[in-house]
Amino acid sequence: MLKNLLVVSMLLLVLTSCDSNEIYVSPQGNQTSPGTKSDPLSFAAGINHISKLLKEKGLPEDGIKINVLGGVYQFDRPIVLSEEFKGTREAPIIIQAVVGENVLFDGSMLIAPEKFNTIKNKKKAPLTKLAIDKIMVADGFLTLEGTSYVKVIGLSVKNVGSGSVYKITGDHNLIASAKISNSTAIGVDVSGNSNRVKGCDLIDLDTHVKLDGGVRSPNEIIPGYNVVENCHIYQKNFKHKKVNIILKGVGNTFRNNLIHNSLGQSMVVKGNDHIIEYNELFNIDLDEGDGGAIYSGADLGGFGNIYRYNFFHHLIPISDKVECAGLHLDDGQSGATCVGNVFYKSASKGISMHGGAGHTLKENVFLEGDRGAYFATSLGNKIFQIQKEIKADLNHPRRGTKEDYIGRVEAYTGEKGWTKSPWKEKYPLMNTVLSDTLEFGRFWPIHYTIENNFYYNNQKSFDEIIDYRVDSIVVTKSSIKNNECVSINDFVDYENMGFKFKNEVKYPNIPFDDIGLYIDEYRSQMPKKEHYRKAIKRFYKGISNRDSETKERFNSAKIVEE
Repeated sequence: MLKNLLVVSMLLLVLTSCDSNEIYVSPQGNQTSPGTKSDPLSFAAGINHISKLLKEKGLPEDGIKINVLGGVYQFDRPIVLSEEFKGTREAPIIIQAVVGENVLFDGSMLIAPEKFNTIKNKKKAPLTKLAIDKIMVADGFLTLEGTSYVKVIGLSVKNVGSGSVYKITGDHNLIASAKISNSTAIGVDVSGNSNRVKGCDLIDLDTHVKLDGGVRSPNEIIPGYNVVENCHIYQKNFKHKKVNIILKGVGNTFRNNLIHNSLGQSMVVKGNDHIIEYNELFNIDLDEGDGGAIYSGADLGGFGNIYRYNFFHHLIPISDKVECAGLHLDDGQSGATCVGNVFYKSASKGISMHGGAGHTLKENVFLEGDRGAYFATSLGNKIFQIQKEIKADLNHPRRGTKEDYIGRVEAYTGEKGWTKSPWKEKYPLMNTVLSDTLEFGRFWPIHYTIENNFYYNNQKSFDEIIDYRVDSIVVTKSSIKNNECVSINDFVDYENMGFKFKNEVKYPNIPFDDIGLYIDEYRSQMPKKEHYRKAIKRFYKGISNRDSETKERFNSAKIVEE
C-alpha cells in the first residue's frame, strides 16, 4: 500500500512539474525528468515540453521561462520554435542561462583517432590522415519561426557547420548576451519585424550578421524595425578572411556595434530607410581593394539610408589594389544622408561617392586622411546611352542586368513609380532625380548637399571634393559650401583620439563618447576603448593610410581581448 502511494505521489509530482510555466534544463537532463532544478530536462525535451503546453493550454498569464543550467550542450541539428511560441509584451517566453552560469552549445562531433584510415595514393607513398578530434556537423542551432516575444538570453554557440546559428522571423523576439563563434554558418539571420539582437559577440564566422525585414513594392514601403545593437563583431583568425555583415530590406537599424579585424570590407547595405549609427569600425579592408568598411552600391532608388555618428579609423591597406574608403557609395548608389561621422586615417577617402545622386553630407569630420568627401562620375554618358537602347528594345540583352539601372528600380517601385504614391511623397528628392531624364540628369552626380564638414591635416582638403572629370553643368545642380579646416586644439583630446569638439556652439555636438559598445543588462563587459585605440595608433604611427609603408597586419583581436 505504502509503495503504491509513493508511486502515485511521484507521478503527481511529475505531472505538476510538467504543467509548470517555469522549468530547468541541463546537459545531463533527460526526456522524463520533471524539469526541476534538481532533476532537469534535456534542452530538446524542455522545448518540446513547452511546445506541448502552449498547444494544449495556451500561454500562461505570467508567461513561460526555461532556465538553462550551465555546461556544454551537444547538438547536431537545429531546434525549431514554431508559431505556438507566441508570448506577449506582458507575458514573454524566456529561454535564459541561469545567472552566474556559463552555457555553451557545441555543434561539433567527436571523432576518435582510430576511426581514421590510411589514404593510399597511387602516385605517392601512403599517407595517414591526421587525427582530428572534432568536426562541425550541426546545420544551424535555434530557429524562431513565426514566434512572438521570445527572449533567448545567454546561450553561446560554436562549431556550427552550415545554415544559421540563430534564425529569427516573427516579431518582437530577442537574442541577447550570446557568444557565437568558430562556425562556417550565418551567426544571426534576422527578418520579420521588430526583432532584436543585443549584446552578442560574433567571432570567426562565414557571415556574421544578416539583417533583413520590411517591404518595398509599388504600393507599400513598410519598415522592418529589426535591430542589431551593442554587438562585438570581428575575426580572430585571419584564415576566416573577413567580417561579413549584410543589411537589406527596409527600415532596419544597426547601432552601437564594434567591428574590426577584417581583410575585406565588413558591411554591405541594400534597400531603404536603414539607420546605421554609433558604430566603431577599424582595422578593416586590409587587402581587398575597391570597397569600404561599409559599402553600398548600384541602386538609384536606394534613398533614405542614414549614416550618423559612426567612427571609422585606421583603415590602412597592405596592398596596392584600387583605393578604398570608410563609407563607399558606389556604382550609382543614391540618396544617402551622412551626418556627424568621424573619419581618422580612413583609407584613401572618408566618404566616396562613385556616381549616384541625392546624397547629403553634413557635419562630418575628416582627420589625417588622403581626402575626406569625394565624388566622381560613375554611370554618366555610357549608361545614359544604354538606357535609351533598353527603352527602345524590349528584347535588349542588357534588360534586367546591372546596367539596366532604371529597370531595376522599376522592379520594386513599378513603372515610373517614383512619380506615384507612396514613393513620391516618401522620397521627393528621388522623384526629382529620376524624373530628370535629360543629359547630365539622373545618371550623373546631381543634387548633392555637402555642407558644414570639417577637415584637419588631410593630403587633399575640402577644395578637392569634386573629381576633375565631373562636368561643370553637373556641379551647378549641387550645394557644396561652408566646409572648413579645424585644428587639433578644437577637440577635447586629439592626441588620445578624443574627437569631440570643445566648443559646441561653434561646432556640432557630435556625441563621440557614445559611439561603440556600452554596458547594459545584456553586456556585462567590453573592451577598453582607450586601450585598443592607443595600441593601433602606436602601430600605425607615421604610416600613410593610402600608400602603406608596412605589409604587417595588425591583429586587433588580440588587443581587444586583452
